[in-house]
Amino acid sequence: MDLKEILSIINSIANPEDGIKLKEFIQNLEDKIHNLREDNLKLQEQILKYKKEIDKAKDYKKTLEKYSFIKKYGIYSHRETGEYFCPACLLNKDNQIEAPLKAEESGWRCPYNSNHYFNNPDWRPPKTVYDTSPWIS
Repeated sequence: MDLKEILSIINSIANPEDGIKLKEFIQNLEDKIHNLREDNLKLQEQILKYKKEIDKAKDYKKTLEKYSFIKKYGIYSHRETGEYFCPACLLNKDNQIEAPLKAEESGWRCPYNSNHYFNNPDWRPPKTVYDTSPWIS
């Protein structure tokens, strides 16, 4: 039975008091249906939000599986290419970026955040060569 049929029945009731009570009851039911639809919509939005968070977490973990951590340098290396990547960017769960590090003289720097710098412990400064020639004036 749909709403139109119910309204038709209400209008055909002989006793006006019964009709008023029935109309109030139906209005109450309509209000409850409206509230349930709103609640359902909110729940669907929450479900969608959680699904996106789950997908993001899966993507985060899947991305990390492509790398191995090099403890000596404190950076990540791509398992296939061997290229070095910024650990701060890779481990950022809110905004994960696969940032290949740029090699500098004494270490590596992140191209997305220049504050992310990683020293190469194997680097040694070049030896200074002094000219010992007696011809220096």
